[in-house]
Amino acid sequence: MMGEFAIQRFIGGGKSSMLANVLLQNQGALQWPLASVVAVVIVLVTLPVAMLILRAARNVPADRLVQQLPMDTDCVTTRAAQEKEVVLVPNTMMAPEYAGLMPGARSELAAPLVQEDRLVGVLNLESHSAQAFDEAAVKFLTLLAGQAVIAIQNAQYVQQLGQLRAVLATMISGTNLETVLV
Repeated sequence: MMGEFAIQRFIGGGKSSMLANVLLQNQGALQWPLASVVAVVIVLVTLPVAMLILRAARNVPADRLVQQLPMDTDCVTTRAAQEKEVVLVPNTMMAPEYAGLMPGARSELAAPLVQEDRLVGVLNLESHSAQAFDEAAVKFLTLLAGQAVIAIQNAQYVQQLGQLRAVLATMISGTNLETVLV
């Protein structure tokens, strides 16, 4: 439970998404490589079904949000997921794979969240300006994606530790272990 809370706090849900807030609150800051970000979408992979699940979104109209995105969908986000590489679309007007989630968006940048060659999710940014993202933005988002994966992994460890504590407490107290594991 604690691990799920940590994941939720870091990437998704309500106004408490630290990652999305950091990306949007630094708009216009000097030397901030993502100054023109207008929308942030964070999706995580569900297994065994290859589906991207929305975990956080900022500044995207509710009627444009897709809660589940099959991996075989033709869009920038799934391309980043499939290739496990950052995908930069400098001008969405020239990109057939642009899904059009953000009205007026002219640039898109998507970074996969990869842990030991396993896809965890995708961090997707959009801007109203064409050519809004450059090499500095790609490098910055790549570093940020790596840190996001570490935070997600740490939150999962906390969750697993809580489960192990419950099992140990059950073993010590003599309670039926099967009831805890179900």
